[in-house]
Amino acid sequence: MTTISLAEAQAKLPELIAAVGRGEKIVVTVDERPVARIESAEAVTEEVDAGEVDDRSEREKAMGYGWLKGKVWMADDFDAPLDDFADYM
Repeated sequence: MTTISLAEAQAKLPELIAAVGRGEKIVVTVDERPVARIESAEAVTEEVDAGEVDDRSEREKAMGYGWLKGKVWMADDFDAPLDDFADYM
């Protein structure tokens, strides 16, 4: 995996795209800290197809689905027009 600074990446973008096309992965750094990764779109698509992407937070994963079932209540007429707005309707 190649590591490159942001300034260098901006100057060499066409070369980096060509390298990514050959299968390389590139890490872009700012102040020597990694901030972005450039890799082929095919590699990203394979991850999504494999079901490895889960956009739920760790807290949501720990709680599971349906943990608020029966705790949320909504009035039957919650979407009924309000009397205060009768003049505008």
